[in-house]
Amino acid sequence: MQNYLFVHFREKTSPDGEQVYFAISRDGFQWEALNDRVPDAEPSWAIRNFRLAGKMMAQQRDSAQYVPPKYTYRGFQALPEDINNPEDDKFYGFLFQDSDFSKWIEAVGYSLTQHPDPELEQIADGAIDVVCAAQTPEGYLDTYYIINGMDAALTNLRDNHELYCLGHLLEGAVAYYQATGKNELLRAAARFAEEGRQFDVIVVDPPRKGLNADTIEALHRMDPRRIVYVSCDPATLARDVALLKERGYVLKNAMAADLFPRCAHVESVVTLSKGEVDCSED
Repeated sequence: MQNYLFVHFREKTSPDGEQVYFAISRDGFQWEALNDRVPDAEPSWAIRNFRLAGKMMAQQRDSAQYVPPKYTYRGFQALPEDINNPEDDKFYGFLFQDSDFSKWIEAVGYSLTQHPDPELEQIADGAIDVVCAAQTPEGYLDTYYIINGMDAALTNLRDNHELYCLGHLLEGAVAYYQATGKNELLRAAARFAEEGRQFDVIVVDPPRKGLNADTIEALHRMDPRRIVYVSCDPATLARDVALLKERGYVLKNAMAADLFPRCAHVESVVTLSKGEVDCSED
């Protein structure tokens, strides 16, 4: 694995037209940090939590005597009493600790598009296997609740960061799919997003190239009543709106926002609805 810097980036355009990237990280260092192998650094706990959740899912699958834990709130950040001797069956870290992996895999995806590296890709594939093994049979994938108790999952979306972790997982899965064509993590993230639940509104904010075909189909399967599409390219917005209209959506509202004065760029926000939707809700 080469020892170069790569960028976990979101492309932005400054008012003077300059492309801006941010969040630079070093590949080998970040992987060591995710696995709590950096001396004198605070543990991430992320991969360790995924491994534990995967072990629990294997026990559930293989043993009729498996009893899932009942939810126990252990604080916004749970740490072992002895940092060198954590208990084997406990979740550690912040509520959103899973997102450490998601941000790393997104950065790996961006790196591989610019600097192909078979060794780094192999490490990432192994990490994805660990993460996917932690997913419940129903598709849920957040180790905080898988380890602490699924009976409280999705009961406190305001405070407990499940949607935050899902968002980062989706971003990382898409980036890795775009870089490698491998869809294991993307399929797992889509299962988590769907998980048998009906969404009233889904907000999408893609880059200039718009939504890819897999994302369009995922939106179609999730069947939200309303889609809010934030776009920075009118051409790809028009293309994707046409594709969504073919799937039963109606364009309800459109608004332009001039966020970058003195340049040609313009942001657009459109609302698409399916079925009878009260216009006052838009």
